[in-house]
Amino acid sequence: YITQERKIRVRLSRGTSILFEETLTLRPETSYHQRITLDSHQLDPTQYTVEVFDAAGRLLVDYTPLPPAEKALPDPAKPIPEPSLIPSQEELYLAGLHLEQYRHATYSAEDYYLEALKRDATDIRCNNALGLLYLRWGDFRKSEPYFRTAVQKLLKHNPNPYDGEPLYNLGLALKYQGRYGEAYNYLFKSTWNAAMQDNAFLQLAYIECRRQNWESALELVETSLARNYFSPRARHLKTLVLHKLGRTQEALNWAADSICHELFDFGNRFEEIQLLQSAAKTTEAGEKTNQFKELIRNSSSTGIEIAIDYAEAGDYAAAVTLLKTIAPDAGQDPLLHYYIAFYSAKLGIREEANRWLQTGFEAAPDCVFPNRLEDIEVLNFVIDQSPEDYKALYYLGNFYYGKRRYENARDCWERSMAINNRFPTVLRNLSIAYCNKFADRVRGLDLLTRAFEADPTDSRILFELDQLKKLMKQAPAERLAFLQNHPSLVEDRDDLYIEFVTLLVLTGDLKKAAELLAARRFHPWEGGEGKTSGQHIHIHVELAKQAMQRGNWESARAFLEAAMVYPENLGEGKLYGAQENDIHFWLGCVHEKMGDLTRAKEYWKKASVGLDQPAPAYFYNDQQPDKIFYQGLALKKLGDKVGAKKRFRVLIDYGTEHFGEEVKLDFFAVSHPDLMIFDDDLSERNNLHCLYLQALGYMGLGDRDKARSVFMEIQQRNPAHLGACLHHRMLENELPGQEY
Repeated sequence: YITQERKIRVRLSRGTSILFEETLTLRPETSYHQRITLDSHQLDPTQYTVEVFDAAGRLLVDYTPLPPAEKALPDPAKPIPEPSLIPSQEELYLAGLHLEQYRHATYSAEDYYLEALKRDATDIRCNNALGLLYLRWGDFRKSEPYFRTAVQKLLKHNPNPYDGEPLYNLGLALKYQGRYGEAYNYLFKSTWNAAMQDNAFLQLAYIECRRQNWESALELVETSLARNYFSPRARHLKTLVLHKLGRTQEALNWAADSICHELFDFGNRFEEIQLLQSAAKTTEAGEKTNQFKELIRNSSSTGIEIAIDYAEAGDYAAAVTLLKTIAPDAGQDPLLHYYIAFYSAKLGIREEANRWLQTGFEAAPDCVFPNRLEDIEVLNFVIDQSPEDYKALYYLGNFYYGKRRYENARDCWERSMAINNRFPTVLRNLSIAYCNKFADRVRGLDLLTRAFEADPTDSRILFELDQLKKLMKQAPAERLAFLQNHPSLVEDRDDLYIEFVTLLVLTGDLKKAAELLAARRFHPWEGGEGKTSGQHIHIHVELAKQAMQRGNWESARAFLEAAMVYPENLGEGKLYGAQENDIHFWLGCVHEKMGDLTRAKEYWKKASVGLDQPAPAYFYNDQQPDKIFYQGLALKKLGDKVGAKKRFRVLIDYGTEHFGEEVKLDFFAVSHPDLMIFDDDLSERNNLHCLYLQALGYMGLGDRDKARSVFMEIQQRNPAHLGACLHHRMLENELPGQEY
């Protein structure tokens, strides 16, 4: 496969013998495949080499398979401890850096930098790192004092410090605050260090462009290019500056050269159009405009990025022209319209700005994801100029929430809701914020209920509303009754549909649950692992128990055997080594009642083996506690009362010992037990797990009163605990021949 049209020669050789060679021209839209037949006695792959040469005979790539070799397994990665447990400043800094680099889902680099600064408030690296974190979050004022602390310490002994990054970052923070004079000094100071030079000189050139000091700007941008010759932003800025200096042909030549280096250099492509129009070459400019629009593929995001580069240089007119060029084809992106309004206002064209503000407000808010630091200023401008634009407040709140600025996000969404209290997405977002970040689930439930009332066609909001009700311990029967009022929405989503099936199981309507589960083709989804297969097992085992209650052993056997086979419509297969102690135990009981004691013992032996030590169970493939319970029941059937008692005691002991422990998500966890829209209390989940172990243990030992009491406590703390519900039901509806 090749990335541009090229003439190449492909060769396969064995030692000095060339076995195959072909010359051809390849293009990006095609790939090259060739099959070669070799002698069967010459099949050692390490003796063969594939080589690819260009038209001049230069080797582009070659490959010879390496002989297989046993390599020692590397040491497993170690989790990063809590900040307070890390001994040194440097380790705290490196931990924060790692968390930022890998975008850890649950650990925050901020905590590690703050811990380091608690121990030494003047630590240069951690001040710079924390300032940079806040800068990336768009909190420029908050970042500034951290950079200043780092700079002050850096300059303590040397006016030209070894590390210029804090100086550069301070300049950047000041620049984003519009304090260009101060920013200029720090940016220039940072150029003492080679690592900062290309970016710092580029930023200085932008500032000089704002001041319309074009000669100085040209000198600075050329200095930046001396450090990074192929920088698209620097090359674009040089073209713009040459244009401003009236050196049209030189600018055209430089733009053409830049485009040769980077075919998608949209900045130079647009500046080329501007230059051609200045030179009255309207036909050529028109052709280039069409080509530009075709290459940019109606992407408003790309257009905004290039417009920002123009605005950085103070050329708001070019920024507006560019955005208007793509606006008719770029769809209804509110941010595009807001940027045109913002730059038009910078040019003093108020009427034009107001028109684009209105167009932006009228655009649909779907799929709008503010993420640039420049978006903050633009959206604040919109909010200031259009006080009734609740959507702009919604967009800015989304930006802040994504940057972990939760107070700012809540403020924006509250203000948006005050303008329009029927905008469902703001109500929904506020609900999540109140539940997850401000520990107010009552307020969250009220907001999410209002969100669904505002848009009763949104199946996602209905799913989230049901999940919040589940967390807030609403009875399964009440949740089920509410969902039954919205059958088309339940049908709309796999996750909501399987939750509906689960509620049917919890409330005892197994026949309906089985029908619904069989009627749908599911697709795998994040957080849904084990849900469809789990309900398939629960439903069939429970149906088997009902058949056993009626003495219908053939039906019971059929249900249990069906539980071990996952139909294709479930969308997931059985994990290797899946533990089916419960199914095997009940199959043994069924065969016992059918008079086949030999088969019964075979199934009980299968049911009696497996992992026999309890462990935390948060994920669907973790060891489930009821499997040990069924091992004990099977051992009891096989006459091993000591082994059975041991299984039941270990459940009780583990549950008693680990109850009340504080639990946090594992550092290396790459997924959650569920699609966690709302933060779950893992310590409470652990407590329920421990109580469930105890209840099963008491049940196995025949202590019905204790088992019943603990099952009732579990269901009071979590009415949707399926295991507790089913086994409590099993305790109260003792099956023929099975005593506890």
